[in-house]
Amino acid sequence: MLIAVPSSIVAGVFVTRTKNYRLPIWLGWMLTAVGSGLTLLFDTNTPTSEWVAILVVIGFGHGAVLNAQSFATQAMCKHGDETLAAAMYAFTRQFGMALGVGIGGSAFQNAMSLKLRQMNLPTELAKDSEAYVAELHKLPEGSTLKGQIFEAYVFGFRGVYLFFTCISGLAFLLSLLMKHFDMDREVDEQ
Repeated sequence: MLIAVPSSIVAGVFVTRTKNYRLPIWLGWMLTAVGSGLTLLFDTNTPTSEWVAILVVIGFGHGAVLNAQSFATQAMCKHGDETLAAAMYAFTRQFGMALGVGIGGSAFQNAMSLKLRQMNLPTELAKDSEAYVAELHKLPEGSTLKGQIFEAYVFGFRGVYLFFTCISGLAFLLSLLMKHFDMDREVDEQ
């Protein structure tokens, strides 16, 4: 959020001055896809500077897309449908977020469960992974079990990262098909 807000402001200023909403959308989805792909490199030893830099890239991407797509929605709709277009964009964005949380949670749980099964550990840990974190910290440092469970958590997160990388990549490719619509027109503000 810290990076997405300034990025959104920059994208808004860019679109307002250039009347080009496609470039920030393309750049935003590209940064989001690349950043999401880089999250696949995360493991238990990833330095803070590395994961912060990757999350900054994702933040810039999300910010650019968030604002520029709002401009695109207004430019693409028929005259008089501006309020409907804005409402539909807001609904679709919120629905997508809710869907992403559900699918991301399922991807995490299934990937973690798969890894636990491969290591002959109880797969029930994946069903209540948030609650197990407290138990995990009670295990002695350097224990094999603790290392295996951390590995399962990392594998679970990779499942989520892979899903979001694929979605971001698809969104980038689809955004390349977006046509230009003129933004210089009167808007019906009912």
